[in-house]
Parts: sequence; structure tokens; C-alpha cells
Amino acid sequence: MKASDLFVKALEHEGVEYIFGIPGEENLDLLNSLKKSSIKQKFKELFLQFYAIIQNNSFSRQKL
Repeated sequence: MKASDLFVKALEHEGVEYIFGIPGEENLDLLNSLKKSSIKQKFKELFLQFYAIIQNNSFSRQKL
């Protein structure tokens, strides 16, 4: 079992439903572990991390 598998299991245990991020080779293990989980992924190809923050903020406001 990889560390990314343990991390995803911890997120599931905490009730995380969605995860946002920017895909890349640095988080490839995490992406593979997320494919096997119930967490819905919101990974987008964005040019700046700032845009991912804005997207996450607007999504969380819609969920409330």
C-alpha cells in the first residue's frame, strides 16, 4: 500500500466528497489512488494555482 492510498483513505474517513487540484507528475500517485476511491475529482488543467483557488471557492459557495 502506498502513502497516497493511506492519504485517500483518511480523506474518505473524514467525509471528503470532492478534491480540487492541478494534475501533474508530482501528484500522479495521488491521482491513481483517487481513481479507486469514492471521492469525486475536480482536477483541471489550469495555468495558475490562483485559478484553482477561485474555482474551489466558488464551488464551495454553491454547495452551501
